[in-house]
Amino acid sequence: MAATRRLLQRVSTAFSTVGALRSYGVIDGVGIRIRAHNYHPVPVVFSRATGTIWDSEGKRYINFLAAYSAVNQGQGHCHPKIIKALQEQVEKLTLSSRAFYNDQFPVFAERLRNMLVISMSCDNDATRGFGPLLPGNLKVDFGDADSLENIFKARSGKMLACDWEEVRPDMVILGKALGGGVIPVSAVLADKDVMLHIKPGQHGSTFGGNPLASDVAMASLDVIEKEKLVERSASHGEELRIQLNEIKKQYLKYIKEVRGRGLFNAFEFNSESLSPVSANGTLICYGPKA
Repeated sequence: MAATRRLLQRVSTAFSTVGALRSYGVIDGVGIRIRAHNYHPVPVVFSRATGTIWDSEGKRYINFLAAYSAVNQGQGHCHPKIIKALQEQVEKLTLSSRAFYNDQFPVFAERLRNMLVISMSCDNDATRGFGPLLPGNLKVDFGDADSLENIFKARSGKMLACDWEEVRPDMVILGKALGGGVIPVSAVLADKDVMLHIKPGQHGSTFGGNPLASDVAMASLDVIEKEKLVERSASHGEELRIQLNEIKKQYLKYIKEVRGRGLFNAFEFNSESLSPVSANGTLICYGPKA
């Protein structure tokens, strides 16, 4: 219990101060009384962000939660290219509804479709002259056993998690980082024999296919491709796991395993070491002071 108390004392220094929390209504309860209490936030008040985050008092944070992955590792908060696309489109047209056409949604839909279909093709005639192609897809010439063995030894990032298992799902649902952390965007990908089961008038969405979201999503894809975030997530993730395993060696009593893919990584703690903290329903991670 003494070790747990020391841990919580160190963690508390990373939080926003009482003054900042009071200004948000956390301390006196105003912020809780006037909103639905479906979340119990960590006591940090975000104020601005450019890649990393600052609170209202100027403390800087690295957001490993990444807005539940909506702020993609690599894109970060307020990526300038994505913000520029947002600003340019918001001055022209933000919403058309699906009752009308707009000039951004079909471009986005075609790009997303082609990016996946063409990249996953093994037919060189189908891919020649097209690009950029979806990274993370490796091809082996027929009968080349050495190349096949080498590929299975490699560790690389993937655009879609299902690529790790080399399966082609009947349907893929995308969201989160597709909107670059600035606007909610999601997409459903499937063959037309699945998608065409829905007939006009059977289902709709007021904000579906809106030009603002479409333009932002294309900018988000540009950042992922041109800044090679898939490849970087693989190399950075490998280095991160090496460092996390070094930490594990120092705390074998507490850490059971380190595992992850790309930049999605985690510690698995021994259940005994969690009991003092889990009794309060909270596990807080902290880092050393600079």
